[in-house]
Parts: sequence; C-alpha cells; structure tokens
Amino acid sequence: MRWCNKALGGSECLVSMNCALHIHMFHNKEMDMNKDIAQGKWEQLKGSIKEQWGDLTDNDITEARGSAQRMAGILQEKYGKTRGVAEREVDEFWTRHGRDDL
Repeated sequence: MRWCNKALGGSECLVSMNCALHIHMFHNKEMDMNKDIAQGKWEQLKGSIKEQWGDLTDNDITEARGSAQRMAGILQEKYGKTRGVAEREVDEFWTRHGRDDL
C-alpha cells in the first residue's frame, strides 16, 4: 500500500485514495507500536520492582497502578515499613528508573 504524502506530514495528497483513510491507518500503526513499547517498558519496570521488593506479587504491582502512594501503602502492609520509609523507597525507585519514561 502506498502512503499519501499528506498522511506522512506532507502538504498534499499524492494518492487517489481518501487521505482520512491513510491518516487513520498510519495512526493505528503508530498507536500499535506505542502500545508495544509501553508494554515492554512496563514488563521491564515490573521486573525491577520485583528485584527491589521480592515479596510483591504481580497482583500487588497491578494494584499500585503506577501510584507512588498506593505502592508505599502496599510496602507498608507487606514489609511492615513506616509510611515515611516506604514513601522514600518508592521515590528513590522512581528517581532511579526514570518515571517520566513511562
């Protein structure tokens, strides 16, 4: 399939098909790639979490849903840590693992 120039960021359609179709197809492929990348990063992150806190299960990690506060609460529950210690550990973890990359 040929891509129209407009769908790829150009200024005009060079294909005799509907540009909206091309744009839709282009964005769907791009979104699929982004989902694959995000899934890969999530799997790496889960592995890092398990390395640091080996008693956490997949369910614990899923329950945290990326929230530092929920993760700190789970650490308190699983490890008997104080709130302050758990929050500090989570903050240090996110700093080391570049949360902004997620």
